[in-house]
Amino acid sequence: MRVLDVGCGIGGPLRNISAFSGAEIHGLNSSSFQIKRGKVLNRRYNKGSNCQYIEGDFMKMPVSY
Repeated sequence: MRVLDVGCGIGGPLRNISAFSGAEIHGLNSSSFQIKRGKVLNRRYNKGSNCQYIEGDFMKMPVSY
């Protein structure tokens, strides 16, 4: 299962969804600062393999699901 979290912030919900569902989660956010912080937290909670970030504008999503 793949999930896109639009406007993910630092990724709290995406890490929780991943923990409970085992899904591959991609978080879309326009803030490079928040993405950097989220990646640090992913490493801390060992979620780097199935929680990824995409920097971009949700009005012009650089991905298709």
